[in-house]
Amino acid sequence: MSDLRPPTLGDDRDLVAAVQWVTAKLQRHGLNVRVMDDGKQKLLDPEVLRVAYQSLHELLFNVLKHSQVSEATVRLRRMGNHLVIQVRDRGAGFRVEDTPTHTRDGGFGLFNLREQMSAIGGHLRIRSVPGRGSQVTMLLPLQTRSAVTALTGPQHVQPAAAAEAGSTENRPIRILVVDDHRIMRQGLRSMLEGEPGFEVAAEAMDGEIAVELAESLHPDVILMDINMPKLNGVEATRRIKHRFPDIAVIGLSMHEDPKLEQLMCEAGASAYLSKGTAFTIVCDTIRRLQNQRPSGEALLSKLTLLSKDLGGR
Repeated sequence: MSDLRPPTLGDDRDLVAAVQWVTAKLQRHGLNVRVMDDGKQKLLDPEVLRVAYQSLHELLFNVLKHSQVSEATVRLRRMGNHLVIQVRDRGAGFRVEDTPTHTRDGGFGLFNLREQMSAIGGHLRIRSVPGRGSQVTMLLPLQTRSAVTALTGPQHVQPAAAAEAGSTENRPIRILVVDDHRIMRQGLRSMLEGEPGFEVAAEAMDGEIAVELAESLHPDVILMDINMPKLNGVEATRRIKHRFPDIAVIGLSMHEDPKLEQLMCEAGASAYLSKGTAFTIVCDTIRRLQNQRPSGEALLSKLTLLSKDLGGR
């Protein structure tokens, strides 16, 4: 009973304490757990915290019992209105298709874990290769639908798909402006900040800085100039989309060049606009892309691309 709800958790919304409790317990059993946290605030309602704790507890004990290694990595990351927890080891691994639908002893197990996730609107993705380790990714809403209803009333509750997609009714669309011309950056920023529902997260003067800011800030949309020093917009887009496929990139150029448009699309850009385009079209494109953000299940599928292939390739 103490393991189901440790008395040292303190506040029901304290995820850090829950993770510390689990990792300390596993450390005593001989499993060294490395925790990597993006540092963003992750306040969870009590039900989500309970499932997050039990899931992490179960997954790390699976590593201890079956992986034949003494180390595991836990990565915590906030993406919009969701918490992403990844548990990874480089142990024995297993064939995912051979995973039983239930455990013999009736324990929490992967089957029950998946059911618990589904009950709160979360998703689970298991990736494993025999002899090369395992990675389990959990995507949990920061708040269950019932908690949102209690806070805002049923008339304001969004459909599940809209909430998972990070609808701008909940928060502003965060935009990164990338251009090597300061006047262009400042002009775009001034106009964007005057538009309701928009927030300029940062500016970048070249592609290298854009890649760094995409990693640290994780904006919703990037307005990407193409011709820049150090790293051009095409290559910067390719690197960003490879690591963060959920970030929408809009290519901007002084020229309406079909070849440049093709290159940006091949790199992963969602749209290509001329700098001479009316500002209203830019705004409409940003909103359209934000509304097309993937659902929770699709987002979880793309999260698997964020990690290196098993075996450290």
